[in-house]
Amino acid sequence: MINLRDRRTGRWSVLPLALILLLACGMPLPAQDEENARIVTELALFEKIPVVYTPGKKRQAIREAPASTHILTHEDIEMYGGITLYDALRQVPGVYVMAVTVAQPAVTIRGLNEHTANSTLLLVDGRNVYLPLQGLFFWETVPIQMEEIKQIEVVKGPVASLYGANAFNGLINIVTKSPEEINGTIVSGKFGSENTYIGSLVHGQRLERFGYKVSFGWRQFEYFDNDDYETDLGKFNAEIEYYLGDDSKLSISGGSVNGKFPFIMASVGLTPGDYDGSTGYAKVAYNREDFEAKLFWNFVNTDYTPPVTYIGGRINSYELEVKQQIDRWDKHSVTVGGGGRYDVANGTIYPAGTDEEDLSMWNIYLQDDIEVTDAFRMIASARLDSHSRADSNVSGRLAGIYDLNENHLLRASVGNSFRTPTFTEYFMEITFVTPLLSIIGRGNKDLDVETVVTGEVGYQGMFLEKRITAGVDVFWSKMDDLLDNSALTMISFLPPIAETSWENIGEVETWGIELYTEIRFNEWLSGTANYSYQEADFQDGAYERLRPEHKINVGIKAKPNEKLTAVLYCHYVDEVKEWEEVDGEPGEVDDYTLLNARVSYQLNEHARMALGASNLLNKEHQESPIGEDIGMRILGEIIVEF
Repeated sequence: MINLRDRRTGRWSVLPLALILLLACGMPLPAQDEENARIVTELALFEKIPVVYTPGKKRQAIREAPASTHILTHEDIEMYGGITLYDALRQVPGVYVMAVTVAQPAVTIRGLNEHTANSTLLLVDGRNVYLPLQGLFFWETVPIQMEEIKQIEVVKGPVASLYGANAFNGLINIVTKSPEEINGTIVSGKFGSENTYIGSLVHGQRLERFGYKVSFGWRQFEYFDNDDYETDLGKFNAEIEYYLGDDSKLSISGGSVNGKFPFIMASVGLTPGDYDGSTGYAKVAYNREDFEAKLFWNFVNTDYTPPVTYIGGRINSYELEVKQQIDRWDKHSVTVGGGGRYDVANGTIYPAGTDEEDLSMWNIYLQDDIEVTDAFRMIASARLDSHSRADSNVSGRLAGIYDLNENHLLRASVGNSFRTPTFTEYFMEITFVTPLLSIIGRGNKDLDVETVVTGEVGYQGMFLEKRITAGVDVFWSKMDDLLDNSALTMISFLPPIAETSWENIGEVETWGIELYTEIRFNEWLSGTANYSYQEADFQDGAYERLRPEHKINVGIKAKPNEKLTAVLYCHYVDEVKEWEEVDGEPGEVDDYTLLNARVSYQLNEHARMALGASNLLNKEHQESPIGEDIGMRILGEIIVEF
């Protein structure tokens, strides 16, 4: 049951409004004059069909994707008005964002969140930014600026059959603009409450066969409830590309991030420490028609200082992928590929006398896309992953898409995925010293991979001459051999010493539903709404991950003229009643509502300014049992393009 009153104040929440708008978006439009209806219809009919790359590892219309996929466009990201890459993801049905600190989110697809969220894969232009030490990724250390993002593609459900380990519940691919798409210079400055100062410069251009882009950025903002911790980062990214012919291109890119941000590690206490270090990458890619080869190197220098211990080290990851798409038949397309990855990490987490550990893996995969009839397509994919410690794993996905007509389709899929243990889970041996107890955390070299089997059925349709888009996805999954820290075991009382280790324990079965709609009310007013519901049954000792049952988003966008644009977003996230223990007590997170607003005004041909507010009603809340209190942030912005 959803509580419609705030338990602390007794006042009604904005949830009824959200529900009313969600239902209204699926109802027929109110009467409009004939000319206005004609304009709205023409705008809808001539909009570009969204194109994605991620779900099938090839360019295709989003309605042809073999998995439920959501796109956030550059405009969606900009108009949301957040200060981080993850903020706009709150709009996506089925995506759960938990801000532990303002600089440290845990982002998962279809629930089951935790502080070291490692069940969702993050890519940037197809490059894996997964950090093998703990299996997570630091969003603040992605070396790009929001102004250079073209779109974010969110794929829901297991995609290990194409992307391998850790694409457990889905993946997020940040697609950046090409030099040709930037075609000039963008300078942006943001400033606001909590000592927020963000500046960026993006420049790109194509000159016949040669193209290049470069971006710089600086980010500073403070913790909401503790002035001792702040984010202070510098970012750099660059790419050069050379067109060898009309259908082939060679590109080289690289970037780095240096600085610090607050980070809470759940296993070492409730007070945040300073993450101070550097990350970076280098990438070489070659594309020719339907052939692609890419080689990249990621590195991380960690220097983390929480109150109870010091953690430091370096991670290097090297990855190679080669892919060929074969379209030699009228109704038959085959994609075949393979590659390998080598990770090496050294640091303070290992037993005395061990300087570093390494892990390696290789893979091959195949996807077959068959047009069975004019209305029905089947897409089957399979992948073999061989790991230096884990057993070989085979992942598969089978999807079917049935076009009822040009405006309505049905999609169904089944698949499986897996997550391999990390360096920490395999090899860790580190002591956390507290005033009352010393805790030895140990890895386990005999761990099995986590596995998941899932299925989903979805519908998508367009109504009233494409002025309304609506859809529903229903999904089910079963996860086995979940990895968790075992309970503390006392190994000494004088002095008091306890130990804990990693083990495969428990399983969880989940199911849920996602409803979404977009509507164009008239030529200047549009809206969006979505609702996500998820149930989970944890068994055999599995601890309960963060899982709000209900999540609602409602957004309104108004553009009354060419210069003025205004948006209003409302997010409701249900309470979480039980979770992992915090200081010996079950962790709880109250339900919360965010109301975000932004107004943008075009000053002239080259410049625009904006004013935005996140958490406009200043409903201070926690999104994590051990996280900071999230408050209101007011943000001013000016953007100049030339």
